[in-house]
Amino acid sequence: MRSPGCRSPPHPESARIYKTAEKVAARAGVIAAKRRATACLRWHVAQDEAGLPTLEWSFDQDVLDVEAKADGWYALITLLNAEQATPAQILIQYKGQGAVERLKGPLAVTPVFVQRNRRAAALI
Repeated sequence: MRSPGCRSPPHPESARIYKTAEKVAARAGVIAAKRRATACLRWHVAQDEAGLPTLEWSFDQDVLDVEAKADGWYALITLLNAEQATPAQILIQYKGQGAVERLKGPLAVTPVFVQRNRRAAALI
């Protein structure tokens, strides 16, 4: 993609115009690092006919494909060995942990003020 963003920004009142290729490249590096896109973003700074810098950028599809294969993966550390539980059983135990944690929440320890024991029993 070609971006004349150095000269024609969408919001002229808040835009900055970088007049050198070094400044454009430095700013692109800062933005890519801030957005955590340095691994998959490729850019090249060139000059137009007027001598102003232009920014050409694209995403590296190979890097995106490798990253997409690991999307949704996370590590679970357990004290159980392979004979005690399969990975699927460990995942089921981990996913069921939220129900136990909700029981420990503030509702379990919050005091309830009622006038009769019958009403306290009804709340449980």
